[in-house]
Amino acid sequence: MNSERIKNRIGIAAYELGKSPVVHFADQLAMANELAEGVQSPNDFEILHHHLYNHSHPHMRRLGSLALLNLPYSLYQQAAKWAEKDLQDEFKWVQYDAVRFFYVNATLDEQIVQRIGEMQTQDSDLLKAIQQVQNASREIKNSYQATLTARSHFNLQFSIPENWVVKESNETTVVYSSPDFESLQLSKNKCLSTLKVQFIPGLTPEEIKEMIELNMELMEDTNEVLAGYETGKKDRRILFTRKPAANFPDFIIREFIDCGSALAVVSVLSPLAHIEFALSRNTSTLNSFTFCP
Repeated sequence: MNSERIKNRIGIAAYELGKSPVVHFADQLAMANELAEGVQSPNDFEILHHHLYNHSHPHMRRLGSLALLNLPYSLYQQAAKWAEKDLQDEFKWVQYDAVRFFYVNATLDEQIVQRIGEMQTQDSDLLKAIQQVQNASREIKNSYQATLTARSHFNLQFSIPENWVVKESNETTVVYSSPDFESLQLSKNKCLSTLKVQFIPGLTPEEIKEMIELNMELMEDTNEVLAGYETGKKDRRILFTRKPAANFPDFIIREFIDCGSALAVVSVLSPLAHIEFALSRNTSTLNSFTFCP
């Protein structure tokens, strides 16, 4: 959906609202989702913001606040400024959507969480949404500070959070995952972290060197490398997010470990939204890997 179509759809919504004072939430939600799917660029976002933010009709403002819930994470910074202002809207349901925006995006911004907690309301819907944000922020932050415990697989010794469990295991691959967050049961973004270890045996030193070099080049060519973060071992470790980006993307640190006659490919994944909190833990997990033949 280009900018003109976004304008047209908003115009249709305003026209239908003018014809009937009755607002059907299902119809409003469907149109908000359609608008969100059409917003793919900062320019599209500005069109949405210009026509819906501060609109005189509360249900047109709500069309905007509902659309915010489904925007891609690439527009999070712009959307968050809008949602933060909506926390003070006069219409309860716009406030509710704003709180939900920070919940589904699993914000760990302490200032935002505190501001939400300080909202003055006795409304049960709002109070429940506020509690969800507070619980999720607390539980997710605690997960990134969990104690690491020793594990071993394929003659590799390493340390991961003690509550991570094996989700997949076969002769060449093992995948560990963080447990589900109880506080995110009602969110579409579950914010799980995973560790994937792939072990490729029967290789010569020359083959291992060539595979590392080729795969590092491939990762750089096919993904968005995240610069400005220190992860160490730049010749065989890379920090990236996938292209094309998902609506709620992950960041991955991948390392290629030379095990003499085998190659281990180790990947640690967490939500990109939490990179400032998860990067240290994930890097520590990679640093803990030792090959013990």
